[in-house]
Amino acid sequence: MLLLSMVIGFITVGFGQWYASRENLAYVDNAYTTIVAIDDRDFWRSTAEAWIQLPSGVDSIIIAPGEDLGEEFIETRDKSNPDPYQLILDKVDGMEMVVQIDDRRSSRAYCPEAATVVHPLEDINIATGRERALRAGGIEELVFISKHGDAYNYKEFAEGMSSSCLVGKCVSTEIITPVTGDIDCWWLMEGSRVGQLEYAAIFEIDHSQSPALHPVFRDCKYYRLYSWNICPDFKLPYTVGEDYFLQFSTYPKAYDPDDIYTTGLRAVTEEAQWYLATGSVDNSINPRVKPGSVPFTEEMAAVLGISYHDSGIKWVSVDGAPGIKLEGSVQDFLTTEEGAPRVEWIKHCNRNIHGLTVISTSNLYALPSFNKGDAYIIEGRNFSDQEADTGSKVCVISAALARENGLALGDQLSLSFQRTGYTCNSFVSEDYYKPGGFTFHFTEFTESEGYRIIGIYSAPAWDEHYNAFSPNTVFIPLKALPDNIPECPNYKKGLGALGERAGMFSIVLKHGNEQAFLEQLGDPILAQKIQFFDQGYS
Repeated sequence: MLLLSMVIGFITVGFGQWYASRENLAYVDNAYTTIVAIDDRDFWRSTAEAWIQLPSGVDSIIIAPGEDLGEEFIETRDKSNPDPYQLILDKVDGMEMVVQIDDRRSSRAYCPEAATVVHPLEDINIATGRERALRAGGIEELVFISKHGDAYNYKEFAEGMSSSCLVGKCVSTEIITPVTGDIDCWWLMEGSRVGQLEYAAIFEIDHSQSPALHPVFRDCKYYRLYSWNICPDFKLPYTVGEDYFLQFSTYPKAYDPDDIYTTGLRAVTEEAQWYLATGSVDNSINPRVKPGSVPFTEEMAAVLGISYHDSGIKWVSVDGAPGIKLEGSVQDFLTTEEGAPRVEWIKHCNRNIHGLTVISTSNLYALPSFNKGDAYIIEGRNFSDQEADTGSKVCVISAALARENGLALGDQLSLSFQRTGYTCNSFVSEDYYKPGGFTFHFTEFTESEGYRIIGIYSAPAWDEHYNAFSPNTVFIPLKALPDNIPECPNYKKGLGALGERAGMFSIVLKHGNEQAFLEQLGDPILAQKIQFFDQGYS
């Protein structure tokens, strides 16, 4: 019996080693291949109704929110640009050297198990603020605060982060005006708002009651909002000590206590340079202006150093100030006639907070990033040929997404798909492909299906240029993508709006056939759009 048990044990171990070796060889065979990548950026630009054309010698331009882009920057695209995919497919038909054609697809998916990863600029900004605060000395407590607004530096990277519905107690209010010198704010052009009165309010966030708040704000104690163009005899729309339900864009900022700047909280990153407090309802800011409702008076004009009769201030009503005062819990509020419409907005915010990009592919190593080794699997494995052929519900996710959401191999992601298209941002040195967010008015998705995590990859911290992707990208087998995914019509509108992004097509070749492939292609113009990647085989 002992001998029989030993024989069975040896056979079992031997089979296991053989099977593992077989799987490893298959993995290596997939990982080390030659691929043909197509530079299709010009083609996708031509699918947009219009594009942004920067003048010669200009790398970027800055426009204010709501400002129209000048006609000199708008270029209507020539729709005659041919589809390079189809041109190459016609050429490669029957080529023996072609092992596989990977025509990928991208979609967006709502995933309740995973919140989006925030761009590292956020972490850098907060860390920088903490360092400055500590250097300043005399700081009893460093608190984090979320800033209201559409910050230009962040909106390119805010995949789900900026959609928020929160509950907060108003702890301070104030009247402010932009400073008159050293303005360091991307949209505040010289003279555009200097001399205009604005208001700001600080809310202490109730995290347990806030129904839609990105995890990046877990360390934020306060929320600050501001608005501008206030009217004479203005009374701030918020009362200190009251709770409010707030819904709008949010961005994290680091602050430390300070009695000089706004509401006892001084920005330790950028905002201290933007505003100078001129008065506050609770008189905690600037003793030069009397407390109260702080109407714009000749006395205040003298303090500000501007003309009372010709100040350029645009008086408008602020009846539409964001936020609703709560008389009870947020749950009770949402059952009222006034609160019921906010339920759908909360759902919308949560969809974007949990909105991932999904790329479906027949071969993960047909993507240049994986083929070159810029991205690579650090835990688990790629999906097998059998899983790719049968459309198994498996997925590979980024290490950042796994870490931030406590996900591990074997966990399930519930994915509901929608196609939102892309916006191509050419304000930077290279095209940047931003996936479209879910919109409030288009809520059609596929039925939720579970995808098992079999692999975790590492990639450059954040890159959505050509042939790259953000850590919010999940990879699944092409055949695992549901049919008839609803398409949001929004991606067809606006500058640079695309139905698909560039870099979603490649061909796997047998090693050593690059020159033969070009010769059989027989098109020197098309050949200029081709890149070969072979891990140094040649």
